[in-house]
Amino acid sequence: MTTTTYTITHDGDVEGRGWTLARCAIRRLTHDGARYEIVEADGATEIHVSQRSENSCAGAGELVIAYDGPAPHGRQLSEWRGSREQQLEKLYERICYADWPDSYDISTDADYDVMLAQLDD
Repeated sequence: MTTTTYTITHDGDVEGRGWTLARCAIRRLTHDGARYEIVEADGATEIHVSQRSENSCAGAGELVIAYDGPAPHGRQLSEWRGSREQQLEKLYERICYADWPDSYDISTDADYDVMLAQLDD
């Protein structure tokens, strides 16, 4: 079995290579000091995030369900199909590729290596 690993970058700087999808997703969720929680509700697994950074003078605020993109097009980060493990895997993938400005970029290590090789040409 092949395990896919990922490269995470921000503003062109590599923060990590060889990361799991889950680790990349958690880094994206918390990059700006936000808190997150995995919530089970009516058979679904949901991702909830704080409304502000914990570093904010007003504190992190209450946790609300997260979206994978800006309103009105973003979808709630909620998954109900499959086992809890399958639900989390799908949510982690959606988080890693969510349309969030000023966040980390995620690619597989293999794709990142191809991009670097193209830059060298």
